[in-house]
Amino acid sequence: MARYLHPDREISVEDDKGRIGCASFGLLFYASLIAGLGLVALLCAGLTLNSALMATTSPKQLTSGVETESWRLSELRRWEILAPGDTPQLYHDHSEWADGSSGCIVVDGALTRWDDELSAGTVVLAGAEVGYDGPQDAPESVWVRDDVQRLDCPFGPEEGSDRFFRMLQAESAATPGSP
Repeated sequence: MARYLHPDREISVEDDKGRIGCASFGLLFYASLIAGLGLVALLCAGLTLNSALMATTSPKQLTSGVETESWRLSELRRWEILAPGDTPQLYHDHSEWADGSSGCIVVDGALTRWDDELSAGTVVLAGAEVGYDGPQDAPESVWVRDDVQRLDCPFGPEEGSDRFFRMLQAESAATPGSP
């Protein structure tokens, strides 16, 4: 029979049967608390990462010119597609690598498309014909045609082509010379 010493008396293991010491519960509680805090920390980190990823928009997403990154506008000014001081009302990058080398902008009631850092043309929207290719709820390409040329702006899935089409359509319905 195992015996161990207590400050006041000697206790045998048989006397201790069926009892669990309070120290065991304290250790169990502490371990549970640490594990729970660890799980809460992991959950918070996961939710923070998820919201950060959801908040960032695709670089090819249709944006307002004031929301467009300044480096993109600087490149357009350097290529003489956008005049110094101008800010586009709409900006869409349709380059393969989303590097700004190709896209469409709307500035002062005119649509301008550029490809490989060179202007592909400009069409004044007032009175121009606006259309799309593909399904109405997610066109694959939005185009604008005047008497001289047709400009196509290709879009990928979820890049805002339907909004772009509606905005261009509204602008084209405006009478020439109206604000």
